Amino acid sequence: SKGSKAIAQFARNRADAFEPAKPVDLQKVLKTALLRGERRQDGWANLITGAGVAGMDKRLGGQAEWNGIMAESRAEQIYASGELERRVVELVPRECLKNGIKFTGLEDAETDVEEEMDRIRWSERFYEAACWAGLYGGSALLMATGEDPDEFEEPLNPKNFDKVESLVLFSRWELLVKSTDLETDINNPNYGQPKYYSLTPRKGNISKLFSVKIHHSRLIIFGGKPLPLRLKVFNRYWDDSIYSGVIEVLRDYGISHASIASVMQEFRQVVYKIKELTEGLASVDSESLMKRLATMNTVKSVFGAYFADMDEEVEIHSDTFAGVADMLQAIKERLQACTNIPHIILFNESPGGKSSMGNTGDSSLENWYSYLEGHQKNYFKPKIDQLLAAMLQAGEGPTAGQEPEGWDWEFNKIQSMDEGQQADLEAKQYANDSAAQGLGIDSALDTMQKRRPEKFKQLNKSVTNPDKMLEATLQNLVRAQMEPYGNPSSLEPTGGKGLDMSDPLYQERDQPRQDAGGHAPEPG
Repeated sequence: SKGSKAIAQFARNRADAFEPAKPVDLQKVLKTALLRGERRQDGWANLITGAGVAGMDKRLGGQAEWNGIMAESRAEQIYASGELERRVVELVPRECLKNGIKFTGLEDAETDVEEEMDRIRWSERFYEAACWAGLYGGSALLMATGEDPDEFEEPLNPKNFDKVESLVLFSRWELLVKSTDLETDINNPNYGQPKYYSLTPRKGNISKLFSVKIHHSRLIIFGGKPLPLRLKVFNRYWDDSIYSGVIEVLRDYGISHASIASVMQEFRQVVYKIKELTEGLASVDSESLMKRLATMNTVKSVFGAYFADMDEEVEIHSDTFAGVADMLQAIKERLQACTNIPHIILFNESPGGKSSMGNTGDSSLENWYSYLEGHQKNYFKPKIDQLLAAMLQAGEGPTAGQEPEGWDWEFNKIQSMDEGQQADLEAKQYANDSAAQGLGIDSALDTMQKRRPEKFKQLNKSVTNPDKMLEATLQNLVRAQMEPYGNPSSLEPTGGKGLDMSDPLYQERDQPRQDAGGHAPEPG
């Protein structure tokens, strides 16, 4: 055949590469390699040693494979099996949402908006939805507006409802997506994503809501672990469960600790050397022997010692746990790597505990907080924006359907500081601001905008003329400088014309101080 001729020609061309003292049947080697599998085309291969050759290289037997859709019941069983399994799902949502959010630019409506958010329990619902998304691979919050389910197929329109009544949570297994319900308009921001979801609820008025088609704008979608496009289509247009990537590591971690507990029970073995034991067990009166052994154990528990005849021996054998701690640490580190959660957080360890991630854990904590801040921005912020937009535009919402201009919100800081850390931070900021102003990099107005944004916004709204705003800023700065002299309230604009430099207060500061006799003090 052509293959055999090619092999023979290859052998003749490469015959000079082998030492005559060690003849090699190259044709046999090549035939064996080709019969066992195709050669790798993307890396090094050695047909003689078998490296890189399928069927000969053991390394090539390991293949990365996706286990497919995580069954709903399987995910629930893993979640309910232990606290560590729960923590893997719950930690990130809890840390991202635990300190809430704060608003800016809402003026008098801020309290009303906060009360409305509390009424629908947004934080609790977002936390549950994020946990379900990690558990199942996706979930959604339906913004219930009091409209009839027959109207759910239409896009959400604030003109058609009074307010957001509640947030109803559904898992991905209750929201089915058909290929015919995808957005096909390439100019639509939702292109390629589900346009409609078919609801098959597990609770409530199932008969009325069964197979209701819901427009995506009425749902706040929470994704799980992202999948490549083809696998996402195979997974019915939903993401993957968190457990898909860590289930093996969780199993290894749990079984390894359970195995140690079992070994501990067999850690110390007591061996009784009894003369003619075999004959005693084979005799009719073997029951007496068994009772004697049981009695010896009882005596040991009472007196703390073993008693035996002169011709009998008692030996105690103890196992060793050398190397077990290192193996457990390796499994532990792999679990940490798979979850992206620092050992300090995942295992509730002290920051000073010993770990391969560092003795203090400060570096891993900084990375953890940075990861959470990114998750807040990229995962939670668009969803909160979607909810707030619907609430503020509703006719009977907290702003009566009139969305304020220039309003905004942000997450409260995840990492809290004590008074000493806060004071140290403010001192460093003050030094940096002073240096920047001294070099002409920043102005006093820039500093106020950067360090006191709320005061800057209020000042910007109250003063329309930029010159007057700068003048008012200078007044505030001079007033702050005068506070150590005990005159915080005596510095006021004169007639609305700015600072009056003829005020005795200023001149008094520029004049040298005098003693009781009217004489200037001596230098020093």
